Formats: sequence, C-alpha cells, structure tokens
Amino acid sequence: MSNRMSRLLEALPFFVAVAEELNFGRAADRLGMTQPPLSRRIKMLEEVAGVALFRRDRHTVALTPAGERLLDHAREVMAMAGKAAIEIRQVDRGLDGRLRVGFVSSATYGVLPRIVTAFAARHPAVELSFREATTLAQLDLLRKGEIDVGLVRTPASDRHIRTAIILREGLVAAVPAGHRFAGRATMALAELAGENLVMYSSRDIPRLHDTVVKWCREAGFEARVVQEATQISTLTAFAAAGLGVALLPSGAQPPIEGVVYVPIAPALKMDLACAALRAKAGGLGRSFVTIARQACRSMEAAAE
Repeated sequence: MSNRMSRLLEALPFFVAVAEELNFGRAADRLGMTQPPLSRRIKMLEEVAGVALFRRDRHTVALTPAGERLLDHAREVMAMAGKAAIEIRQVDRGLDGRLRVGFVSSATYGVLPRIVTAFAARHPAVELSFREATTLAQLDLLRKGEIDVGLVRTPASDRHIRTAIILREGLVAAVPAGHRFAGRATMALAELAGENLVMYSSRDIPRLHDTVVKWCREAGFEARVVQEATQISTLTAFAAAGLGVALLPSGAQPPIEGVVYVPIAPALKMDLACAALRAKAGGLGRSFVTIARQACRSMEAAAE
C-alpha cells in the first residue's frame, strides 16, 4: 500500500465524524480529541486527495460534492473494516472460518461422524472439508499447509507437529462368519498363532503394521501375513473372502456381510490422536481438538 493511500485511510474516521456532525467542535468531542489536531487531519486529507472536501465559513461547515461522494465510500470502508475485525476475532476463537481435516480410514466408522456432528452443532458457521489419508501422508500434508488438523494413529513423531491422544481403542479380530472363532465373546492374541493374517500395509502404514507384528511376537508367535492393504474396507473384505484374519482397531468395524468381529483380550490399545503444526495452532484447530476429546469421552462412556 502506498504512503498516500495509507494516510487517506487513517484519516477516514476523522473525516466521517466531521462530515456527520458538520461542526468541528462536536466532531472533536465525539472523537475524544481537541479541535486543532482534528482540523490538521482534515487539511492533510484534502491535500492527499487533492480536492476540497468541505466548504467553510465563520458559521457553517458543509460538504462539497467530492466530500459527499467520499462520505459514501468512507462509510463502506469503515463498515467492511469493522466486519473484518469481528470475523478475524471469531476465527481466532474458533467461531467462524474454514477448517481442513485429515483422517485415517479407521476413524470413518465411529469416531469421525461423532466429532463432525458435535463440531457442526457448536460451530455452524465453520466450513469443514475432509481428506482421507494415512498417518504418514497427513504429517506431510500438515507440513505443507494442505490440512489444518488431522486424525492420526500414534506414534506419529515429528518435532514440528503436536499430537493429542483423544481415544484409546482395543484390538479386534475380523474373522469370516464360519471361522472357529466367530462365536467367541473374546479371544487371546496367542490363539492366532498359525492363522493367516491380513494386515495394514507395511509400506503405507508402517507404524501400525510393525506394532501388530510386535504384539504377535510378544504373544509367542510370528505373524503370518498373507495380504496387506491400506483401507479398512479392503482388510475386512479380505477377511470376508476367507483370505485371513484382519486385526483392526475396535472402532473400525464396518458392517460387511460375512465378517464377525471378536475383541482381543487382554486389551491391546491403539491410540487415535489429533495432530496439528505447533506453529499454527489456531482457534479453530484448538476447538476441534477440544470437541474431539469430548466426543470420544462420550463414546467411551456409552460403551461401558
């Protein structure tokens, strides 16, 4: 912005006061200042504009045609500035604006709908957009500024990104309906020794893949992984087809015909977290995390 334009904008509130009062004394009182500096402001504005804005004599002050036109524009500019000030405060407080949300596929079936419903009820003026991606992909999207907050699986270590755990989910086995474990209320992980397993992709979701492999090893056997996939729907489809048992977070149980979900006991926990850049923890993002925690607590309480 040029210095000339900056000086013109700064003088608009003084001009509007004089134009509406048509009296320098009353305008000065309205602005909480004395008359001489106000007169200097108006003189400076006329010099910058290059035209006379007021006609003055000993008893009256009146707008010139140029002043009348400027008054219309000045009111519009000041109204827009006031509206912008309100909106940016609302955005900072999480009341308005746009939020871009990333999420892992396993959040689709239980957690994400609850969070979105609660967030929309609290902030109806906020525009939400969504992007499904793996945890590693979301960390990259956050660093690039392409999403504002993500629902990720931990551990998700990055010194530039802050994570807040919102839910600890147990592990379930997705087995074909005719499987010998299909009628069980729970099962131990060790009972899957020798079973074919379909698991998260070791390339796209390495942390979860490696975690489940580690749990199997700690249970006394090496995981026999016969098929890998990235999407929950694909893993459960493989289980329905009899390719193997899929090990999933308990919140990810899509209603697929031919699949039964059996909880693993004792419970093994997979953490779901909200992630955001440390340097860009805006009001909308903070509000999303708060509401996500509340929604997950409500979901956990309902399951007890």
